[in-house]
Amino acid sequence: MKADKYRIQEGKKTDIRKLPTDSREDKADKEEIIAKYEENKRDLVLLQDKFYADAREGLIVVIQALDASGKDSCIKYVFSGINPQGVKVHYYKAPTAEELAHDYLWRIHQNIPRRGEIAVFNRSHYEDLVTVQAEDIWQGYHMSDRVLDDTKKKFFGKRYEQVNNFEEYLYENSYRMVKIFLHVSKEEQTGQLLERIELPEKNWKFRADDL
Repeated sequence: MKADKYRIQEGKKTDIRKLPTDSREDKADKEEIIAKYEENKRDLVLLQDKFYADAREGLIVVIQALDASGKDSCIKYVFSGINPQGVKVHYYKAPTAEELAHDYLWRIHQNIPRRGEIAVFNRSHYEDLVTVQAEDIWQGYHMSDRVLDDTKKKFFGKRYEQVNNFEEYLYENSYRMVKIFLHVSKEEQTGQLLERIELPEKNWKFRADDL
């Protein structure tokens, strides 16, 4: 696949609905990709050793996606060959009572890696911009009226600014953040969800609220 084609440049507006959800357009050769993957994995092991030894920067890999887009599999295969001592995977599900009692970036900041190490976020602080906004969860927060009396637009406008400032803060403290969105079609997502119902080995992944 031509990865550069899917890189979103800073400051450039992108309509995700216009981006392809598979590699047909690139005429990708699956065998060639698999061979290249094995080669890349060997390179990644060497690079991780140098990154760990240098210890001047930290790396945060953020993976966002729709349900059934393959986040878990992606993390498993990409990071399977590297030293587990230098990488930690963090899963962000619905906030716990303890997390809700703090600011929404609290649980994220706790998982920022040491410089020289890698943190992989399966979902991230973006859930507090997207899911919380789409489902109007924010209105049920136990927070003061001076915060919740804002309009929805103003409330999340502040959050966008806070997240930008937070990421800028990390960058200025010698961290790099790579953001990846696994983009699948609605048809592919539907097929994956149906498999969770129909195949015994995938039943454990199915939850009614996936639908």
